[in-house]
Amino acid sequence: MPNLAATTRNYVELAAPFFSADLSPGERLSVEAAAQALSPDDPAIQAARLRGLTMSRAAWIRTSRIRAGLRVGWRGLFEEIDVVLCPPMPTVAFTHDHAPPTRQLDIDGQEVPYSNQIAWAGIATSNGLPATTMPIGHDDGGFMPPAI
Repeated sequence: MPNLAATTRNYVELAAPFFSADLSPGERLSVEAAAQALSPDDPAIQAARLRGLTMSRAAWIRTSRIRAGLRVGWRGLFEEIDVVLCPPMPTVAFTHDHAPPTRQLDIDGQEVPYSNQIAWAGIATSNGLPATTMPIGHDDGGFMPPAI
């Protein structure tokens, strides 16, 4: 089985630089200071995001090479099996709003940053895998949780 934690960190680190172009000079300094303060062993999604926002072109290329290695693992998995089923989100669908990206989701009674849900998209997106979602039922409130 491919390493899902490494896949997520790699995906976030490679996607984050695309958002760094829109940082103001003050935001850039703040992000760079936060990234420099990180422990090199910090596995959190937010840490991967900060690393990605501040990485050099050379670092992006090295991280892209890691993605190539992760893709080899997925190709190997699909030599043995045909389909991987996993949830696209850890919650049922929720009402769309324009709340700031700092909002939290309640997952089994624990508040989790909404922005961490990028992990679910990274499995297929980063590895070039086909994916689809479909509803699989309703929760007590009538929302349909999707599955891929």
